[in-house]
Amino acid sequence: MIERKFIDDKKKEFEISKFIEKKVKKAGFSSAKLIKTPLGDKIIVSAMKPGLVVGPKGKTIKSLTDVLKTKYKLENPQIEVEEIKGSKQNPKVMANFIVFAMERYGMKGYKSAVYRALRDIMGSGAIGVEIVISGKIPSSRARAWKFKEGYFKKSGDIALNMVRRSIVQAKLKTGVVGIKVSILPGDIVFPDRMTLKDIAPVIIEEFVDKNGEVIQKEVKLEEFTKDISEEKIVDLKNKKKEESNTEKKVEKKVELKTEATKEDSSKKE
Repeated sequence: MIERKFIDDKKKEFEISKFIEKKVKKAGFSSAKLIKTPLGDKIIVSAMKPGLVVGPKGKTIKSLTDVLKTKYKLENPQIEVEEIKGSKQNPKVMANFIVFAMERYGMKGYKSAVYRALRDIMGSGAIGVEIVISGKIPSSRARAWKFKEGYFKKSGDIALNMVRRSIVQAKLKTGVVGIKVSILPGDIVFPDRMTLKDIAPVIIEEFVDKNGEVIQKEVKLEEFTKDISEEKIVDLKNKKKEESNTEKKVEKKVELKTEATKEDSSKKE
């Protein structure tokens, strides 16, 4: 009995959302949720343009509450309208936009409506989008048209749980046309994506100690330079190389002088 009650409540919520969607198509309808409160039944309507749901002087919202009270037998229904955030990445809103354009301009302008939807979705920051239109377009023979843009996952956990989908129908003179919009939103973090950390550049310094042994020492540029550009880093590296080369030349000269003095002393002997 309890399970049947839950099913009836969900069925009523679905019927109410379909009824509100028909009445406020131009408002960019997304969803309608039915919540039961101690004061009565509360319906939260999500739309792109809340002003069109309310109507001039609240006429539209008043007519909706009257129908919900009489037809669906809701106790003290209260409609609350909220604006959708990131409506361009909502598949229901974009699918309804294509439906409205096709029902208004006919099947000739369906490509322009689809390309405009693709441009708006990708411009809002989505990673990828796929739109499938199936029906008797543009000829009398049924076929399916697929439009893609960006990077779109077709399999795996991301495709099942993170891709937003919506299926709607457009009623044209040639018949019913199905529109399926699938969007991969931009706020998704892929589990296989890798990020590289910035490592501080290191300069190897060579110097000779008192015993004549060559010692190498690593010096990070962060230790003595902060907020330094790449050009300055290259200059510093070049200077270090020049200094090390000059030091080596001086050592070679000293060695040559010592060898020359030894030869002179041997000749004198």
